[in-house]
Amino acid sequence: MGLESWHREDVKALLRRRYGSVGAFEQAKGLPRASVSDVLRGRTVARTTTAILEELNKPDLLPAEGDKAPCESDLSDDTTGGLTLQRYPPVKDLGAEEAKS
Repeated sequence: MGLESWHREDVKALLRRRYGSVGAFEQAKGLPRASVSDVLRGRTVARTTTAILEELNKPDLLPAEGDKAPCESDLSDDTTGGLTLQRYPPVKDLGAEEAKS
């Protein structure tokens, strides 16, 4: 699969997700600064194009389709230090206060 089948923003998003920024990808791969932008604008930079294609062909770290992400109910007491997880602060029962008035 070549770069022409990818939208340039999708390529940048993938690199940002894996490296934090496009610049960090360039630095990690020893590429010239702004070379990814040059390639995505149509300039031919063979080493940068090869590095981008290698990243695009790596399997993603996201869960496979059908796999579920862990949720609070999957956590045991060991992972929370014995604390009870609570998403939101308790909601005050306004009905009881209105009944007193």
